[in-house]
Amino acid sequence: MRSTKYDEKIAIQASYIKYDSGELFVALKVDAVSNSEFSYMIGLPVFPYKENENIEYFIAENLEYSQRLFCLIGNLHKRNNGFLRLFVVGYEGYRMEISSIEKLMPGQDCRI
Repeated sequence: MRSTKYDEKIAIQASYIKYDSGELFVALKVDAVSNSEFSYMIGLPVFPYKENENIEYFIAENLEYSQRLFCLIGNLHKRNNGFLRLFVVGYEGYRMEISSIEKLMPGQDCRI
């Protein structure tokens, strides 16, 4: 139930945040979305992942540049991370299975 995803791919512009969690290492804060239906995500953490790829390594490798903005394209999970976790307080945000990730340069837009 927690792994149900939207069928539609969306683009999310997100910035790096430090997030302490025992389960997930990388969190990005959503700054903008390509579809206004997902505007409730702005300001929330998103946890990108891709099967058989180390997304954490890509993000950590690109933290040296000053902007720290990323463009994520993929399918967002429908339930937040706190769904059905009765004893984990403050574990908010959404997982996102990504098909692509890239760092954004100043003035560059995130689009599908």
